[in-house]
Parts: sequence; structure tokens; C-alpha cells
Amino acid sequence: MEAGAAGRIGRSPLARWTRAGVSRRVAATLSKALATSGIRLTSIGPRTPRPAVPLVPGASMTALIAGGDVVLGSIGTATYVDGATVVGFGHPFLGAGRSRFLMGDGYVFQTIPAPIAGASYKLGEPGTIQGMLVGDRADGLTGRVGPVEAISVVSSATDRDRGTRSTVRATIAPDERTAPIAGGLVQDEPAVRARDGLGGGTLRPTIVIRSPDLRRPLIYRNTYAAAGDVLSLASGQTWRIMATLLQNGVRPVPITSLAITQQIETRV
Repeated sequence: MEAGAAGRIGRSPLARWTRAGVSRRVAATLSKALATSGIRLTSIGPRTPRPAVPLVPGASMTALIAGGDVVLGSIGTATYVDGATVVGFGHPFLGAGRSRFLMGDGYVFQTIPAPIAGASYKLGEPGTIQGMLVGDRADGLTGRVGPVEAISVVSSATDRDRGTRSTVRATIAPDERTAPIAGGLVQDEPAVRARDGLGGGTLRPTIVIRSPDLRRPLIYRNTYAAAGDVLSLASGQTWRIMATLLQNGVRPVPITSLAITQQIETRV
């Protein structure tokens, strides 16, 4: 696995991922980033809360990078269950070996044939988080139902002129390769919802990161102003900070929680 390879998140990642609860604009940026690793992103549209479904042989099973108000991951099938241990997919997710992704159930709308590609894929939505994926190998995924080790996120944005506010709550898998991707997603999504379109102005983000290895929270503040698209100017800061901490070559810094607030106004 190429933990620090520029522009890629793995040697042979699963070629199709699913996202839900993500706006079209944010999804376009995410799709472009994932395309460098050969990953195509399928859109489900709005998030649809559903009750948890038991992970039994034949049930839909998901490998998740993020869950909650926004979800990002891949859908497969559980093939074997022994107590709290679940085995499924029959192929790798990222080929990460020992892993720390989120495991959940899922809802499949339809299986889509793709005869030109000589394959098919499931059109479905990742569901409720039920545990952790601890193994990601060539012949499939291994997970354990139970406690979740993850990064807790609350991200909000307020457009002071429109009087609108959006908040996204999510749970991010603590994998150093993929957590920064999800971090960028949860920064951008509430800002796009609150702003409701492109435009200039001023954006003031505050990013608070907590870690058991830091005596105090790490706090990032800045002011971005642009006559053009101010949201794109400020985008990516959470991604960069998380990558710097989690992928630190000297000493990786784990992250337990992330709080993001963004204040937007049209005045430059």
C-alpha cells in the first residue's frame, strides 16, 4: 500500500465508490481527486436514513471512509459471519492489509449490468455504521461488529448575509490515506449548502483538531477574500492539515475529533 504516494491512495483500489448526501459541486471536486487513483464515483443524491440491518451472509456490506450526514465508501456482500466477525466482498477495497475503515450495512437499489466492461456493479447507498474493518486483503474484507474507532466531526457554515446555516455531522475512518479526503469533504459541504452558489466575498474558517498526542487542541484560523469564488479559495485546508498530521514521516499524530466553523459574507 502506498501510504504517502502523491496523487494515489493505493495500488489497486476498488474502481467504483458511492457517495450520498454530497452536493453536486463538492462531488465534482471529489471525483477529480479520486480519478487520479482510478476510482469512479457513483452519486446516490440525498442521504436517506434507514434502520440498521443485521450483517448476515448475503446481506449488503459497506466499506466506509466516512459515514453520517455524508457517506463515502463502497458496497459489497457479506459472505460469512462468525459471531462478531464478518467476511465479505471477495476482493480488496484498497488492498491495505491491516486496516481501520468503517464497516456498515447498505441498501442496494439495483444491480447495473455493464456488458461493454464485462462486469456489473451495485447501485446502492451505504447505511448504518456497525463496526470496523480490520483486514483489507486480496481475497476480501474482514470486519468486527462492535465499538468504532473513528474521528468525530462537526462542521458548520453560516452565510451572514443570507441568514442561512448548514451543519454536517460525520464519522471518519482513521486511515491516514483516506481521512484527509473525507476531511476536505466535510469542510466544503456545509459551506456550499449555506452559500447556495458561486460568488465572491469573505470566508473565515476555524478548524479545531484534537489528538491524544497533543496537550492542547490544534487551531487553524484564516481569512480568505475574493471577488470571484471564495469557497474554492478556502477549500482544501482541512485536507492539508489532516494529511500533515496523519502522514507525518517523523511521528504520525492521531486525530480523535474535528470541529469546523466557517463564517461567510459577501463583503470583500
